[in-house]
Amino acid sequence: GAQGLGIIAVSNVPGFTEMRSNRNLLNLAQSLSSLPENALKELEDPASRFSFGWSHGKEFLESGQLDELKASFYANPIVDRPTDDPALIERYPSYCRANLWPRKELPDLESSFKKLGSLIVKVGLHLAAHCDKHVSRKGGDPRLTDMLKNSLCHKGRLLHNYPRFRCSSCCKFLKASCSKCSGTKSSSWCGWHVDHGSLTGTIDLCNVHKRRKEIDCPDSEAGLYVRTRSGAIVKATFRKDDIAYQVGEATELILNGAFHATPHCVHVRTAQDDPLVERNTFAVFMQPHW
Repeated sequence: GAQGLGIIAVSNVPGFTEMRSNRNLLNLAQSLSSLPENALKELEDPASRFSFGWSHGKEFLESGQLDELKASFYANPIVDRPTDDPALIERYPSYCRANLWPRKELPDLESSFKKLGSLIVKVGLHLAAHCDKHVSRKGGDPRLTDMLKNSLCHKGRLLHNYPRFRCSSCCKFLKASCSKCSGTKSSSWCGWHVDHGSLTGTIDLCNVHKRRKEIDCPDSEAGLYVRTRSGAIVKATFRKDDIAYQVGEATELILNGAFHATPHCVHVRTAQDDPLVERNTFAVFMQPHW
């Protein structure tokens, strides 16, 4: 409703807990980030504007500084090659280029990524059907489900946030951090924005200490924040066994404003954070076909 946060958590999804566990995809984010530089370079795809494969240090914080502590791995969880049409690939490189997988270095990454990504899409389609029911009751055109079901543009994003003391300005892994990575509340994983897709499914952060042991988040201020229609800023909390979904701009347009895109921001760390903690998470952007 009008007073809602624009985010919903789905619980008790069969198979999700096992896929999310530290032994599977989120654990592989740690391994991926530790690959040699030359192996990671092979996974970069500049032609897609780094929207496929490995991307590190390509985004900016709200302060205008490059975010050297965030790395992402992008892939389509549904199809490896959405199209072979060179004209479409040239026109829509961030949607139509092929996936890149480290099949030699991390053979389990591809299957784990696709399994969890496909599950998030499957659950998202059920959610889209409920959105369509609401639109239909209001006399609108319920077309979100079919649009997403027939799309080849869904994109998964595996995110790794390096420990705070790992920064090129600190020559990597020094005991103290520099001003770039000292961490304040405005040092966001990403600044305030709305997603341009239809639905974004995301899972809770996995906080890993340097000993590679999953721990509870040591910083109570870190996490996902949303801005309500009244302008209030609220921290959105959900459980490790939940999948959270947000509304994107495409849904707002497709359904003629029946649902509003969710303004949100992710704060990874503040001054109270443990500088030895790394974070991993995974999101799937469910997007209409090109």
